[in-house]
Amino acid sequence: GSHIADLEAFTFLYPFASRAMITRMERPALPREDLEALGRALTRLQSDDGVAVIHLGEVKREDVIPQMAEFCLQIEGIEWGVVSGLSGDRVVISVRNVGYVKSAGDIMKRLFEEIGSAGGHRAMAKAVIPLSRFKERFGELSEKVIRDAMVPLITQREEEPDDD
Repeated sequence: GSHIADLEAFTFLYPFASRAMITRMERPALPREDLEALGRALTRLQSDDGVAVIHLGEVKREDVIPQMAEFCLQIEGIEWGVVSGLSGDRVVISVRNVGYVKSAGDIMKRLFEEIGSAGGHRAMAKAVIPLSRFKERFGELSEKVIRDAMVPLITQREEEPDDD
């Protein structure tokens, strides 16, 4: 919660704040191209065992990728949102899940740590991979390639320990 000191600090600092900067942070502009990519992706949305995988293609703003992954979790029956996009010469993959399933961070590290940076937590993770390294490993960048790489790791059952 807030304390009186927080309120006093806010009251003192607010007149010095840039109103334009605050507005941009509160309501960042979404480029039309990225909005159109989101729309196209939603029309193609398919899910496998509660996993939604979407490739947005080239995006102007990288932050639309995790936003879309988060949005996927609002769709009925979806427990995992896996969204990728191309930002410059980098493949960005963002994963979100409902939190009580396998670790998104572990899966991203297992798949992408050797060819880029990858990591995260149980419920959210990210990988950033140079496009050239991604293509060396997987052949091409497509929704199908990402789906084929990720869905089996997400949906496979955990190994049961032997009772020997």
